[in-house]
Amino acid sequence: MTNGVDSFDVFIKTSNYVIPLILYHIWEVIKMQIGKVIKRIRTKKGLSQSEVARRSGLSLSTVHGIECGDNKEPSFRKIAAICAALDFSLDELQRNIQKE
Repeated sequence: MTNGVDSFDVFIKTSNYVIPLILYHIWEVIKMQIGKVIKRIRTKKGLSQSEVARRSGLSLSTVHGIECGDNKEPSFRKIAAICAALDFSLDELQRNIQKE
């Protein structure tokens, strides 16, 4: 609590939701971690972003945006498609994010 204002009392409007600012910041960190893990696994497997895009059925800009954290609201479906393209389970993604 700072100056009598709790972090859950300050809100931010995203494209679809109004959420507490603290949750917005947490989500931003998670997005960056997801992107880092996906990029690390992709490079470890020797795949380009273009190849992951082709395998996942997503656009190259979507794959790039998720890896860089620029994609503002990556859907579960998109993250799952990238994991499938990398032959990497969502459980493995979660475990790797927790290690970050």
